[in-house]
This record gives sequence, structure tokens and C-alpha cells, in this order.
Amino acid sequence: MWIYVALILIFLICFCYYSNNHLEVTSYNVKLGINEPLKIVHLSDLHSKQFGEGNCRLYNKIKALNPDIIVFTGDLIDDSAKRIDET
Repeated sequence: MWIYVALILIFLICFCYYSNNHLEVTSYNVKLGINEPLKIVHLSDLHSKQFGEGNCRLYNKIKALNPDIIVFTGDLIDDSAKRIDET
């Protein structure tokens, strides 16, 4: 019985770590009635999260997408940010 509880806890810890540190790209094609395609990167609710040192993982992912526009919505920082000037 305890082994199952331990396995479930390990799974939940791994799942929470993965979902809080994984960068996911979702693509949508929307017809806007314009001639040229427009690539938009939408970032939301980062809450002062770091994706690699200096956010290099996030930066490289965005750079690889080569967006025309980058849009930030939601919370980029939160009240627990200790060094807000570096975030």
C-alpha cells in the first residue's frame, strides 16, 4: 500500500516540476483577411519564472520562431520577486 502512495507522490512531484518548467509552443492558423502571414508570439503569466540562466531557453525558443510581434499578457512578475530590476 505505501509503495503505491510513494509512487503517486513521486509522479505528482515530477508532473508539477515538468509542467512548471516546460516551454510549450502551440500554433494556430487564423484567417485575418490580410495578404502577408503574421507570426505572433504570445507570452502570458510568467510570474517571474526563469527558463534557464538569463531566460536563455525562453529567448532561444522565441528567436527560433522568428515572430513579427511579441505580445505579453498576464503577470510577468509577481509580488515575491526579490530582484525585480533583474527579472
